[in-house]
Amino acid sequence: MPVLRLMLNKKNDKEAARLEINGIVQGVGFRPFVYQLAARLEIKGEVANTSQGVTIQIEGDRSKIDSFLEELVQKCPPLARITEIKSYPETVIGFKDFSIVKSKPRAVRSTLIAPDTSLCSECLAELFDPKDRRYLYPFINCTNCGPRYSIISDIPYDRPNTSMKQFQMCKPCQNEYDDPANRRFHAQPNACDRCGPSVSLYDATGNKIESDYAIEEAARLLKNGYILAVKGLGGFHLAADAENDKTIHTLRKRKRREEKPFALMAYNEEKIKEFAHIQPEESKLLNSFREAILVLWQ
Repeated sequence: MPVLRLMLNKKNDKEAARLEINGIVQGVGFRPFVYQLAARLEIKGEVANTSQGVTIQIEGDRSKIDSFLEELVQKCPPLARITEIKSYPETVIGFKDFSIVKSKPRAVRSTLIAPDTSLCSECLAELFDPKDRRYLYPFINCTNCGPRYSIISDIPYDRPNTSMKQFQMCKPCQNEYDDPANRRFHAQPNACDRCGPSVSLYDATGNKIESDYAIEEAARLLKNGYILAVKGLGGFHLAADAENDKTIHTLRKRKRREEKPFALMAYNEEKIKEFAHIQPEESKLLNSFREAILVLWQ
């Protein structure tokens, strides 16, 4: 990253600047991070998404501004990637606090969009916690994980510019979204089974199979040798039992894919080790937020 030359204006021992941040800084918890950092360091001002990235207005003591800039780069969210920071001097106008304000669309559109990311450990723990209100909710996500690229239709990355715009958050979800101390603070795909998307099961002719347990029924069908088309965020995935030779033969025939490998899914690394060798660098990728698809040796 280029060295930042901080440009500041000074008034009554307070200094002010505008920062223009480019890179992967939308949909990754960057604005909540900036908000919390500014609040901790007693920096006043505001932060907003733009069509080019994120803009930050800051006012405060020079020493605190220096600390703000240092932590902005060194401690930004794990999914964020800053490629450029530009600084412009601003007039000290006397902000009373620091806030996240409405996005500011611009004529030039150049911001990077974060990829979809795998479920984080905190959401995974909630998913299987019977006491959690999102227990077994298949679309669970937070600021640190979940869909990004596949749900966006325009920039800046705000909920009205995503496929989540049709789902109005319930009060508990809205409270999380508005709470700076919550990890779902300004998480655009935030939802639960009361207000978000749901799962349905259909047969091969397009007729809905009535069931309160669509996922369990789909799992039963897979175990019985059926091939399912799972509609994901970015299209359809064909799913089948990898240990059912007859089903895999049928799938290969229908796809005209006699030799090319299919991608396999496993619950954890220990299960994968039952049929493949994993090197340290491969383990790192499998357990990263990318949960990458790898070619492994048997």
